[in-house]
Amino acid sequence: MSQHYLLELLSQAANILRENETLSKSMVSELLRMQFPSACLTLLEDDVTEDLLTATSKNGDNVNSNVVLFSSTLTDFRAETGVSDTRVCTNDAVELLLWAPMLVDLTSWSCWDYKFGPSLGPLVGWLLSYVTTKELLCLVTKDGKNNVYQKCTDQSFSNRPIVDSFLHAFLHGSSFGTALNLVSLLSLYGGERNVPLSLLKCHAKNSFEIVFENSSSIASRFVLDCLGCIPKEVRSFAGELLVSAFRSITKDAYMLILSECKSKEDRIMIHELGFSLGIVEWIDDHCSFLSESNESVKNKRPLSESEVTRSLELNQPTVMTHRVHEKCSRYY
Repeated sequence: MSQHYLLELLSQAANILRENETLSKSMVSELLRMQFPSACLTLLEDDVTEDLLTATSKNGDNVNSNVVLFSSTLTDFRAETGVSDTRVCTNDAVELLLWAPMLVDLTSWSCWDYKFGPSLGPLVGWLLSYVTTKELLCLVTKDGKNNVYQKCTDQSFSNRPIVDSFLHAFLHGSSFGTALNLVSLLSLYGGERNVPLSLLKCHAKNSFEIVFENSSSIASRFVLDCLGCIPKEVRSFAGELLVSAFRSITKDAYMLILSECKSKEDRIMIHELGFSLGIVEWIDDHCSFLSESNESVKNKRPLSESEVTRSLELNQPTVMTHRVHEKCSRYY
């Protein structure tokens, strides 16, 4: 971890300490866990660390960045809150995780920090140190989430069935299944370089022709939904595969996919892929998107007093709402 990062984090944390309170190693460990959940960062137990914590705590009003604010310092990181189960063991955790949906954020899904964290520690560290089952494979992503997919059968360990599964999911129009099998392929083959890309493109092209014949809008939505399920780290690989296959069917694929973007998240995802894949139409739309945002900010004006009053009146709870609350309160 960069020393600059650490000093800025400690400085922001120190500014919200109570009077005569100092940063402790346990406080900083909790801050690091909250801010960088997948990194498993720990402080060195030495005099330099002790001096650093003492100096930061005594510095009073630390000068912090005006641009970067660490979210963990906005919480009461000193408080022992929530309900935890200190009786759980590794077998309990493994049994639960084997039931996890595919490509889910394991930390959130399992409520790991509350249920298992107090006794087993951070999820990634526990997985690396204690879990040996071959039925569970986790992907640690750069956004701190621990996505997971399970190998449900012995056949999943051979490469060929996963390729067939990719084709099967595609032919059934399952965007999530297609995304899952792409991630599985990358893991089983050992990365992008070893994946049979030509074979996958052939399967994708044939599937587009069969499943989405004369339905370019549905095909575009399929591509967007599939890409949205895939971790950002491997989204360029998936985008190149799917978009090139779609474009072999229609030369208007770039604009068709762009026109199907219904949300800001869709559009931002496509812009990022535009830069990584060199798709000019999507890069140009990014420029238009920034211009639209700029114009929107410029055209905003403060609400007048009458508009504020009108807004408050429209958002007042109704009499019926009060009655419902009164009725519900009798049961508590």
